[in-house]
Amino acid sequence: MSDHPDTQTKLDVIIAQLATLATLATRDEVAAIRAEITDIRADIAEIRAIMATRDEVAEIRAIMATRDEVAEIGATMATRDDLAKLRTSLRDELTEVRVAVMARIDRLQDAFTMLHEERIVDIGSAERAERMAKAAQEDASAIGNIVTPLIRLVHGMRTQLDDLAEQVRVLKEGRAA
Repeated sequence: MSDHPDTQTKLDVIIAQLATLATLATRDEVAAIRAEITDIRADIAEIRAIMATRDEVAEIRAIMATRDEVAEIGATMATRDDLAKLRTSLRDELTEVRVAVMARIDRLQDAFTMLHEERIVDIGSAERAERMAKAAQEDASAIGNIVTPLIRLVHGMRTQLDDLAEQVRVLKEGRAA
């Protein structure tokens, strides 16, 4: 009910007294207590008004501080002439930076071109080596196609020679016997 503990405590004490006096009190005493409660309520309302006024004063002080800060900022702001000089200076510096960046880009482009040319030579050499390897592989494959039937023919002839050698041995043994 109240913003201040002291006021609340007073109210609690009064209410407690009222409870005790209710049985003993007369109408005049009850009226006096009611008047005292009314006075306390008025005091509470007054205290609340004072607290609201303090909050308003704090807000006003904050606004005044902000106005002071704005005044300081206004005092330190550059004039239009100063801004024009600053803008000109920035443009000059920007031009210098652009020139430096373009020179750097040109140097990088030259280095990239040299690298590219070196890689093209390397790629050409690699392609030539690859063609030579493919040609050697094709030659080996062609020779393999020729040699494989010859090997089969030789194996067949060896088998026939082994059979003939066996027949000759059998004939020799048959004549010797």
